[in-house]
This record gives sequence, C-alpha cells and structure tokens, in this order.
Amino acid sequence: MSSEATLTDFVMRELVLMRSGEFILHPNASEGFKFALDHLFESGADAQAQIEALVVLGSVFESRYGAFEVADGIAELLASDDRTLHALGMFSEQRARSTKKSFEKLTDSEPVHVAPRYGAERPEGTIKVLSFLRPGGTPPKDQRSQ
Repeated sequence: MSSEATLTDFVMRELVLMRSGEFILHPNASEGFKFALDHLFESGADAQAQIEALVVLGSVFESRYGAFEVADGIAELLASDDRTLHALGMFSEQRARSTKKSFEKLTDSEPVHVAPRYGAERPEGTIKVLSFLRPGGTPPKDQRSQ
C-alpha cells in the first residue's frame, strides 16, 4: 500500500474483483487486509477515519450494488482485527476476557473472585447458596433430594 493511498483505495484496487459482472473479494483478502492495516497503523494516518470510510464502502456495496458477500466480507475483515474494533470504539468482550485470563496465567497472579475448593472452609461472611432458595432457611426436606 503506497503512502498516499487510503485503506478504501487499497481495498477497491487490490481486494475487490469483478468476475462475470459481480463483485467478489480476492481469495487472499485477509492477508492483504492485514498488510494494509499494519501499514495504516504504522503510518500515523487517521486510522479511525479510514476505517469508518471502509464501513461506508461496505454499505455502498450492499445497498447500491447488491454485493452482499463483499459487504459481509468487509465486515468480517474489520471484525477480525482488534485494532479496527478499537478504532471504531468497539471491543470484543470475549477476547478481552480471554486476554485477561492469559495475562493472569502469565503473571501468576491470583484471580480476585475465587470460589473455595470442595471441602475447604468457607471464608467468613459468605452466604450459602441454599439460603437464596427460601429466605430465612433451607429448603424443605422433600426438595433437598431433587
């Protein structure tokens, strides 16, 4: 991707192809897109504006040309990279959780909320789950076996 080209220009020139009168994404679009994103974020250009323009391009493919596969492909490319999600003000909660767990394993830090192991003494001030079933006591004997 040249220094003057925008992300949208790159996608239009290199990743979107016309075959038999229909728009399609290049078979290796994900690799090319990753290359373009790397260049975009290293260049210091306004990544948010360029990524938003690419969202608009996907919408144009869908609404004006009926190229739903291209629009979906662009959306998938954008969603596949956390940098684009952050630039759009979005984040993947599942990825954030898995990243946090990986970080905790890496740093050997203890998670803040840990249930006691079976047979271990409960920490002071904890409440038994059974107390939520019937306020003020335990469930009747006939319900305990269920």
